[in-house]
Amino acid sequence: MIKIDQAISSRWMITMNGKSLIEDHSIAIDGNTIREILPTKDLLRTYEVTNHINLKEQIVLPGLINNQIHSPIALGNENKYQLKRISQKEYSNIIIKYMIAEMLKNGITTFSDVGLSPDITIEQVNQTGIRANIGLPIFKYKSFWAKDEKIYLSKSLAIYDEFKNDPNVNLSIHLDSIAKLSKDTILKVSEIANELDIPIRMSLNESQKEIDKCKSKYKLRPLQYLQKIGILSNTFSGMNMAIFSNIDLNIIKKHKANVINCPNAHLKSYLGICETKKLMENNINISLGTGDSHLNHDIDMLDEIKITGLLSKLDKVKKNDIKSSDLLKLITVNSAKSFGLDHKIGKLEVGQLADIISIKVDIHKYKEGLNTNTLNNHLKSTNITNVWISGKHIVKNKKLLTINEKLLYDKLVKLRK
Repeated sequence: MIKIDQAISSRWMITMNGKSLIEDHSIAIDGNTIREILPTKDLLRTYEVTNHINLKEQIVLPGLINNQIHSPIALGNENKYQLKRISQKEYSNIIIKYMIAEMLKNGITTFSDVGLSPDITIEQVNQTGIRANIGLPIFKYKSFWAKDEKIYLSKSLAIYDEFKNDPNVNLSIHLDSIAKLSKDTILKVSEIANELDIPIRMSLNESQKEIDKCKSKYKLRPLQYLQKIGILSNTFSGMNMAIFSNIDLNIIKKHKANVINCPNAHLKSYLGICETKKLMENNINISLGTGDSHLNHDIDMLDEIKITGLLSKLDKVKKNDIKSSDLLKLITVNSAKSFGLDHKIGKLEVGQLADIISIKVDIHKYKEGLNTNTLNNHLKSTNITNVWISGKHIVKNKKLLTINEKLLYDKLVKLRK
């Protein structure tokens, strides 16, 4: 028999590798990697397992990915009064750790951050065991981190040099919108991204006002301009994208670029409704995030796909419904693909990192039981029981193991007084 570190057995499993739902299977884990997925009845015939976890009446699926969040304002915009009492670093540490705690308990094993404290976020990532795609910010406006585009770029490159080999961190460049940044900065960043082979993320087509500003400045729509200067590729992601023309759609398809949408945040800001189904039908890689906290008060990816599914029904055409398995792609494998980690995370299959979550299922709540059609009815963040990242047990029976929640909450309460 083959010795392995641990195995997870469950009543149901979603692997995201083509099969929607399988029953009575186990995941054999060796170190931080999935060694095999096999029927539970064959597990103990094949392996000598050090730690065997049997999850009855639970469903196991890949760790969820929040593909856009703004960490320093995860619990609201900065309060100048608070920052008179404590340092910016202390404030950011508390806010970012609290954000990570909420994500972990909601089954999010990887997040893409577009905040202004990348160094502090990376520090918290390594303390808590979560995985992150960190956006290195290039903005025009003055902030506590930098006062102009050149300083943003210089500091971001320094962060890249320091953390480019960090195993828990993937790095990308986060650009502000075209209307705000100078042409020289955009071109410079494009050159650097090509040289370093790192993804670019940019706020794009967020509103008609933004599109009109670009047309006034460059006589082109945003995507037309980006195509002209050669920045688009399969590692480029347009964030907050809610408005598309046929021209935009064709450009995205041509360059195999990625789209990131934040459904709840967009609805609250009246930015528009992204035509998710249309993008999927055109084989465009679309994924979801939660966005700004002042527009979205929950960091809940299962709620984001629920909203996305409901929005797809607005045209009252049944064929436009999005299948449960396709909705899950928006917060797993599609997200991983957008920043080049789909060979490591986003699915449950041999060779992938063991990023896994389990959800308690009340099989008697719906008379239809659990099947591919009723799947989303059973997937609720409040029912998430366990989270593993690279095979390490991070949330066990709803208890967070890498963060002292009471101590953290007490710090947050003190901060808010």
